[in-house]
Amino acid sequence: MNDLDGYRPSPSWFAHNPYGIHGIGHAGRVLVWANLIARQLQADGVALSLEPVRWAAVLHDVGRLSDGWDKGHGARSADWVSENRHSLPSWHPLRIAKSRNARLVGSGADSRLEGAAKECHDKW
Repeated sequence: MNDLDGYRPSPSWFAHNPYGIHGIGHAGRVLVWANLIARQLQADGVALSLEPVRWAAVLHDVGRLSDGWDKGHGARSADWVSENRHSLPSWHPLRIAKSRNARLVGSGADSRLEGAAKECHDKW
């Protein structure tokens, strides 16, 4: 978990409730999943930089205006990153993809992942 602490979002980054459904805790859980998947892809020989994956996981909901249906939150989040990227800790240039409906569907989790996600949720 220590290598992920530098990606902890500030409550001030969120347009909506940073402690709501799509706030800091959610960002931490998505970070754990994204990091695990990216590391597995690296182990499988895929050339992949972890930093953009991690930042995308943490920042994908900062532009939300509600925890409900929020059609434009992806574009607003991307705009926020474009405007604030140089003030982010450990910043590395990201290519921001504005997508209408990008999702990653998983089919379960092992106990290590669940433990890491819970630790991130409890800690953040």
